[in-house]
Amino acid sequence: MSDVHERLRRLLFVVPYVARHRGVTVDALAKELGVSREELLRDLELLTMVGRPPFQPDDFIDLHVENDQVWVDLDQRFSKPPRLTGPEAAALAASAELLRPAAQTALASALGKLERILPAGAKKMYRELGSAVNARSQAPEALGILTRAVEERRALEFDYAGPGKAAAEKRRVEPAEVFNHRGLWYVHGWDLGRGSERLFRLDRMTGIVLTDRKFSPVQWVLSFGGEAEVVEPAWAREAVSRAALGALEGTR
Repeated sequence: MSDVHERLRRLLFVVPYVARHRGVTVDALAKELGVSREELLRDLELLTMVGRPPFQPDDFIDLHVENDQVWVDLDQRFSKPPRLTGPEAAALAASAELLRPAAQTALASALGKLERILPAGAKKMYRELGSAVNARSQAPEALGILTRAVEERRALEFDYAGPGKAAAEKRRVEPAEVFNHRGLWYVHGWDLGRGSERLFRLDRMTGIVLTDRKFSPVQWVLSFGGEAEVVEPAWAREAVSRAALGALEGTR
């Protein structure tokens, strides 16, 4: 094992170990790690520079040596999760409802755990607020199909009535992302019929079918022109290269 990897292993070990053995002596910790006292002190000095963004004074690990003993005070986010209040839990549950069509039983299980861990007083307020706020109507059932299409890279077929169009048109799309903006759901993807990126509003889509046609995101890379380079994996480099050559041949 290289010196760098060995030191990283030690650094990852020190913080949780000292948190469990508060006030461990420098010599005892050095013996546990199998290093010299001087090497350990250099590691401890390095750990004082570790923190989380935005790296303000309170954002770093508070690790110090006092009276030859090692102490560490972790931010709450590095230890146990915070206890939620009733309103906080209700807000979290309301936001989670937007995922219900895609998450299905996993979401129900998570919400059940959320309610069980709440203190008695917070649980009462959580139920009252939950009955007053119903976000389920904002999550269409089709969201589950769209999410699967993005995750599994499978093409979609649907009828789409664009703004100002009297009749819907059949579309075949390779979806890249599904997102909510100001209460409306959208699908961003590659329109196979038009050969370009398009944005579709979910409430204008009907007859949505998840096809068995798999795709790779080659078109997205080509849309950046010469500004993008595929570094890895090798199959993606080859696929983009073939597609680019094919496009060049078509322009001759």
